[in-house]
Amino acid sequence: MGVPENEGKVTGILLLSITISCLGNSFLYGYQIGVVNQPANLIQKFYNKTYYERRGGSWENMERYNDYLQDNITEQEAAIKYLVNNSTDLSVDNANVTKTFKDVQFGADKNLLMENWEIKILWSTTVAAFVLFGMIGAFISAKVADFFGRKRGIILITFLMFIAAILGGIALEVVSPECLILSRVFVGLHSGLNITLCPLYLTEISPKKIRGAIGTCHQLAITIGILVSQIMGLKELLGKKLLNVIRTFRTLK
Repeated sequence: MGVPENEGKVTGILLLSITISCLGNSFLYGYQIGVVNQPANLIQKFYNKTYYERRGGSWENMERYNDYLQDNITEQEAAIKYLVNNSTDLSVDNANVTKTFKDVQFGADKNLLMENWEIKILWSTTVAAFVLFGMIGAFISAKVADFFGRKRGIILITFLMFIAAILGGIALEVVSPECLILSRVFVGLHSGLNITLCPLYLTEISPKKIRGAIGTCHQLAITIGILVSQIMGLKELLGKKLLNVIRTFRTLK
């Protein structure tokens, strides 16, 4: 029995199918693994800022107070620079950096800041949501593959990522850490489903002779996604204050 002419041949349709399935699933899975690592401090600061303002504080005043504490200037210079509500006599020689001003003189209140354990709980929830719902997605992925089929299943779970993108995208605008956490829930569910559906689909569409090579595309796309997320999170790129990034984009329009 002769070998079919197209056995082991890479066609344009095959390449397109591999690219779409890997970029739309495996790559996103890898990207979501590392996307919160680099900007972790910024996200935790966002949580602190949000709950500080929900408790009635002004984050702008708190930032002024923090800048004052880190600024290597005298109290006389600080009173002028930060327009401190000053009731202290600064007529005496005050050449030393003593940091005598209190937070209330800046209109800030340290008591409204979140405790370290509160921030850690919120941050742990953000990270763990991805893992927990990824596990749930992995458990039900076989049922989804059998019920909808591999191809249709991959198409359907894409809507989970669309929902996650919307929730994650509006988190800053609506000032809601809850949206970001919920976004991680949908991302985790999508990733858990994808980790089974995508390799199965690649195995089914690949010719027998190159099935092993095509199967590795799934893992390769995951590692590329992790790499890209780490690079994009650098301070020189997007790993900086998100408000500054948004203002920059709006200015360029």
